[in-house]
Amino acid sequence: MKNYLKVDNKFELKEHLQYQNDAKRQEKEKKLNFLSLASLNIGVYLIIPILLGVFIGYNLDIYFKSKPLFTIFFVLLGAISSIYNLFRLTKE
Repeated sequence: MKNYLKVDNKFELKEHLQYQNDAKRQEKEKKLNFLSLASLNIGVYLIIPILLGVFIGYNLDIYFKSKPLFTIFFVLLGAISSIYNLFRLTKE
């Protein structure tokens, strides 16, 4: 970004405040972009462990021929890990 100069009432050249405001605005936009990406990650951190629990539990139930036992266990484990991930994200 270019440096803008402005002539004040004493006819001296001074750096224009618009340049400083633009730098601050760009910094705020970067923070907002990071926060929006972080909020998208929250959904992923909550859903993926539960889906993995369903997938692993269902396949183990098929393999061992024990209908809902492993599915329920791994879904609960996925839910607990989702809650743990949520607390860890909000702590940061």
